Amino acid sequence: MELVLDGHLRVFRVLPSGLSSMISTGGRWSVGDYAVELSSGGETLYLDLFAFAEGREAARDDDDAGVATRRVSLSMRLEQAFSARDAAGVARSSDVTLSVQGTVSVSTYLSSGGGGKNASKLSEMPSFRRARAWSEMEWVPVHEFEARYDSVVR
Repeated sequence: MELVLDGHLRVFRVLPSGLSSMISTGGRWSVGDYAVELSSGGETLYLDLFAFAEGREAARDDDDAGVATRRVSLSMRLEQAFSARDAAGVARSSDVTLSVQGTVSVSTYLSSGGGGKNASKLSEMPSFRRARAWSEMEWVPVHEFEARYDSVVR
């Protein structure tokens, strides 16, 4: 899978496993929308993945309840420490560290059609309309995590 790193909403239709991203996963979640950009210095990658649960199984009793949505935001930074000098006095890299910060946020998509037969479904929208919908939602963080991988270069 190749991701375009321009910060614009993009869609992938095939998961790394080879399955279509249009197939609902466990809990009736559909994935496929993402936005990725690289920091100006090139050391940090920012990734947002979006998912939604549509369909009878995902709906609540209230037709106006909206569609459950999720955003997973990841920030990955590669750092290289220079701690040793060679005989000529040039700094040599010794450690490489990958730092990852992530947040899972929730929101609800409320269709401008009011939830009835004329309601817009996220799955049927063109990507530019979904991009607008994702950006207009109020996201509430529910899980945050940090991870760090240290590798010693010899």
